[in-house]
Amino acid sequence: MYKRQSLLLNNGGGVVSATQKSEQFGGAALCIGIGGTGVDALAQLKRKVYQQLEPDDPSSPIPKYKHIQFLAIDSDTSAFKGVKGVGRLTEDEAFSIEMPNLAAALKNKEGIKQKAELSWMSIDAIEGRLSTQGAGGVRQVGRFLLISKVDELKSKIASLCKTASVSYTHLRAHETSAHL
Repeated sequence: MYKRQSLLLNNGGGVVSATQKSEQFGGAALCIGIGGTGVDALAQLKRKVYQQLEPDDPSSPIPKYKHIQFLAIDSDTSAFKGVKGVGRLTEDEAFSIEMPNLAAALKNKEGIKQKAELSWMSIDAIEGRLSTQGAGGVRQVGRFLLISKVDELKSKIASLCKTASVSYTHLRAHETSAHL
């Protein structure tokens, strides 16, 4: 079923011959999509990379692009699973900022107001806008969730940058470009 789904044109499938694919150039890259729309855009980008660029090893049955890494960040984990076909994101390409006890964390309004790193947050205006699915499109909630996992995210980004640059043999880790 998966193979047939991945061939559907509306899932980014179709037949692109090897002669139509472009040669890879440039350096190592990390492409990041944040939120529902960002995850969708990242999946489209990944689909286009697989459709239009020659893989690292053209003779391999499964194309790989080790120096191009993808990272989808969202508070709603269903966003990662909703992508079908060639642009489907793997577990390694998904970073969840979900917080199971979000409502309880946001009830501590005075504690939030005391934190300098959350001074931008209008905590009093958020209460009635909480969603059962992640940030629910409320940007302040999304930022709050992102900040709550910033150390894990920094570690994940560093790891993906290292993977991308090591795969592109003549680069050093600090030469990976990031695209949001």
